[in-house]
Amino acid sequence: MKTAFETFLIQRGILEKTAYKYNNYLNVFFKWCDNFSIDNASATLDDLYTYKRYCVEKGLSVNRTRQLLGVIKHYYQSIERQENPALLIQHKKRENTLPSRLLSEVQLKELYHSIEAKTYIQRRDKVMLGLVIFQGLKREELNALELNHLNLEEVTVYVPSSRRTNARTIELHPLQMAHLMAYMYEYRPRLLIETKKETNHLFFSMGNGFQVNNALQRKIKELKILFPSFESLTQLKESRMSIWVQEHGIRKAQYLSGIKYASSMLRYKTSDIEKLKTKLAIVHPMERLKL
Repeated sequence: MKTAFETFLIQRGILEKTAYKYNNYLNVFFKWCDNFSIDNASATLDDLYTYKRYCVEKGLSVNRTRQLLGVIKHYYQSIERQENPALLIQHKKRENTLPSRLLSEVQLKELYHSIEAKTYIQRRDKVMLGLVIFQGLKREELNALELNHLNLEEVTVYVPSSRRTNARTIELHPLQMAHLMAYMYEYRPRLLIETKKETNHLFFSMGNGFQVNNALQRKIKELKILFPSFESLTQLKESRMSIWVQEHGIRKAQYLSGIKYASSMLRYKTSDIEKLKTKLAIVHPMERLKL
């Protein structure tokens, strides 16, 4: 059953899945208020800044902290609070961020080779990670892939558009072809029989539902142990994008990555990264503390 807050968000055009997530974020705030005997419906601006510090000290990212506080703003709108202190919260301006610890082509291939693939599930996981390593796909893009998106004859994969990315067709890498073909014609049919599922999704979970997020999370933990240079799927995607920029230029790399604005690709240009690192290094430390 939906809460009043979820209903409010959905009426404002928020997706049900997002409304559910925001409701969970709001419950985090409610729990914090309870711990400090604060009435969540009438929290002051000072209370919200204290909550913001709590989020930061807990190790939450800047984006997640912004989201948590943004949800409170919506909450006060939903209860029609006359004065909304969440609107007055100020955040530090975002600094120029640089891709960190990018992996080279050689390192990416070594990582791919290091992925264990003995069981059918492990072989499925290797195929999924191959699409991250060589085609720079994101989790949601892996979940969205269907059988007809993979063209083994033309050696390409079609990635459908999403709210944040454009559709594109990307060439498959020779190293992943044998694994892809074996998955399509041998491993996937066996997994379908084992799970008693019928689906056009290229990948699917072994449990309820079809998304493979849990499988990816498990594999990430394994790879961090086996491959010390590995940090996250984002690192793999950014490494591939950086390689594309160096090999094909900004425009082609923009198409292959699905990014909508070419300006977003500039951060992956090695020469520009080095220039920006130099620029940031010579800025006086006190200047970098400005809000």
